Amino acid sequence: MARVITRADQIDTFEQGEILIARMTDPTWYPLFSKARGIVTEIGGWLSHAAIVAREYDLPAIVGVDGERVVIGTPEWQTAYRERVATMMDIAAFPDVQMLWINLPPMRDDRRDNIRIEINAALAAEAERRPWVGVVDIVDLFTGSGGGYDQFIDEPDDSATRKARANDGIHITRQASRWVADMVWEAVSSQWQFDHRTPATTVTTSAPLSTAPPASTQPSSTTTVTEGS
Repeated sequence: MARVITRADQIDTFEQGEILIARMTDPTWYPLFSKARGIVTEIGGWLSHAAIVAREYDLPAIVGVDGERVVIGTPEWQTAYRERVATMMDIAAFPDVQMLWINLPPMRDDRRDNIRIEINAALAAEAERRPWVGVVDIVDLFTGSGGGYDQFIDEPDDSATRKARANDGIHITRQASRWVADMVWEAVSSQWQFDHRTPATTVTTSAPLSTAPPASTQPSSTTTVTEGS
């Protein structure tokens, strides 16, 4: 998740694993960088404070963003998010290309879970309009017996109960990531015919995958997998 910080006195509200969004940063913001998962600033270039610190901490960063900030969960944010999702999906609009987008599982924190629901709804709505996009729905896989978030989940074959969520209540464990990988493989296998007599990187399509508009420059048959956040 992302958190907008506009003043130094808000630093204590920043939580581990969040993406920092700010107008700019300065040395007084150092406590944030060890917690941040990424940095986005409106002001700055590759020699700005945020860019330099991001390199020091090996964090992904986008600086010099030109745009209007919107509050997560508002109608303005929903519109902006759907537009960005649509743009990413349209990048894959080539013949014989299929995009698979993994949606988000339930979150422990109610605020994050409400945002997760909105994100998944946007993904589903935009994917439905694009025959070359499929959604790998992992919500049911990570829904506990109580109908919502649960850190321990029954394996897909019900053979055992495993720890499926990290202690932060957001990320999934390595064991659970294998379950997701199996779902992605199943989705890919339903669209592609793999010839195991040839190198693993070579696949052949069994049928046309989409009705995307033709392009003058087209990549070879490809499946793109994208995870929502």
